[in-house]
Amino acid sequence: MRYLSVAIVSIFGLGQLFSCGGGKAIHHYNLGVEAAQRGDLDEAIARWRESLVHRSDDPDTRYNLGQAYLQSGRYEEAERQFRAAEAVRPDDHELQYALGRALEMQGDDSGAKRAYRFAIDIMPNFHSAYTAFAAIVLRQELFSSAEQYASEALRFAPRDEKASLVLAETYYRQANYQAAYAQLISSRSFLMNNPRYLLLLGMTMNARHMYT
Repeated sequence: MRYLSVAIVSIFGLGQLFSCGGGKAIHHYNLGVEAAQRGDLDEAIARWRESLVHRSDDPDTRYNLGQAYLQSGRYEEAERQFRAAEAVRPDDHELQYALGRALEMQGDDSGAKRAYRFAIDIMPNFHSAYTAFAAIVLRQELFSSAEQYASEALRFAPRDEKASLVLAETYYRQANYQAAYAQLISSRSFLMNNPRYLLLLGMTMNARHMYT
């Protein structure tokens, strides 16, 4: 889970920033980053919430707080923080991806797909958004779209584990066992210890009558 690691002073001059309580905002922001980096999400959340008391419109703090909520399984709260950050910084592809994750974890696949698609529009080579979109449409049995988006993800990141599995499963579920097997074999070097990979490989080999 990525966190922004430094306080960014870009909108205000230092004098104006500190006179508006920005010094306290930065102090708590950085303490939140330190807490997140050592894995103490409760402390990170508390620090970033305190930072927002002093500077409520900072999108970086909102983004980090949303990420901490997302990692803690507090998806509605994560969504609220990401949407607040989006109001200030709508063209951030990683923010849109994070919003998509929060929506997807709440079962809102349509909203998640919109966010992932927006992330791709902003950053056309952002492979994580392609992969996430592909996984949703695979669940929805939209196999053509799943194949398209997983293939695009792998074009930009050939060792994307999730995209490799999504593409192989897409082939398998369309009974294209030869293509599924080829995709799985091509991914063997970085997926060979993945349980899902082994299961899918076994199912594919069985479907191809490769019993031995």
